[in-house]
Amino acid sequence: MTITVLLFASAREAAGTGRLEMEVAEGSSPSSVFEEISKRTPALTRMRPNIRCAIDQEYGAWDAALHDGAELAFISPTAGG
Repeated sequence: MTITVLLFASAREAAGTGRLEMEVAEGSSPSSVFEEISKRTPALTRMRPNIRCAIDQEYGAWDAALHDGAELAFISPTAGG
């Protein structure tokens, strides 16, 4: 199945892109997708404890099942002022 992955803030900077189209296996979760992306961009691994995930623009659980066409966002904390 095909999903769209969005990366924000420091995750976007580390990956060098803010958007990825990925083919993932049926039953994939945000956790498994993040693991796959981290293999390509090891710097993301250390960011994992501070990143939240959202599925179709709603915060979700890292073990939630994704569906075909899902938009998965990994959102890093940002500083404002």
